[in-house]
Amino acid sequence: MIKFSKSYQAMLVVLLACSTSISAIAQLQFPGEGNLKYVDPRIGNVGAILEPTRPTIQLPNQVIRMTPQRADYIDDQISNFPLTVVSHRNGQVFSVKPALATTDQKRMTYDHDLEVNRPWYYSTYLVDNDIKVEFTPGKKAGIFKFSFPEKGGKALILDHYNGGPSEYALSSSKELTGMETWDGVKVYLYGTFNASSTSEKSGNKLLLTFDSQSPKTVELRYALSFV
Repeated sequence: MIKFSKSYQAMLVVLLACSTSISAIAQLQFPGEGNLKYVDPRIGNVGAILEPTRPTIQLPNQVIRMTPQRADYIDDQISNFPLTVVSHRNGQVFSVKPALATTDQKRMTYDHDLEVNRPWYYSTYLVDNDIKVEFTPGKKAGIFKFSFPEKGGKALILDHYNGGPSEYALSSSKELTGMETWDGVKVYLYGTFNASSTSEKSGNKLLLTFDSQSPKTVELRYALSFV
């Protein structure tokens, strides 16, 4: 049996307390008003029998529903962010991935302690690239904000999740349109950016690069329609 000294045990307690307090501080930055402060989508995320859940950021009974694309809540890496989740916890359409360059194919490591998960607001910190991601849902619209580091590139990689007809196009340097087919249903996208970009197509992907003169925080405002 391994025995630990009292000083070592005390150090573990302090580290655990610090970790818990950091997580609580991040989550409590957006407590909501009234009874909203009791709404926490993370509760029950790691079930004893069922698989871990995927907490969804959404307004009640509305079209825009977002949860990061990862295996489950306890996964420590994110593949990308869907513009909406059509079904219960699957059926994602229109993926967006922030990166320092459009050639970046790796998954994004994040810190659970720095993640904020509220029905009306989501944010996370991507450790490797020093990028902060924020999301706010509306009824049929959503807003993503990607805060990039002072030094380094700024890029967004747009892709699709499903087979069938799909496309992206820039109608101007700041306007985005798209279509993706999910389970035989066409979903249409219109979005605007707060900065101009240059674009390149790679298969079904649309690669956007923002120059050094663009704002540090790139904002995507978008709306979706099923008709």
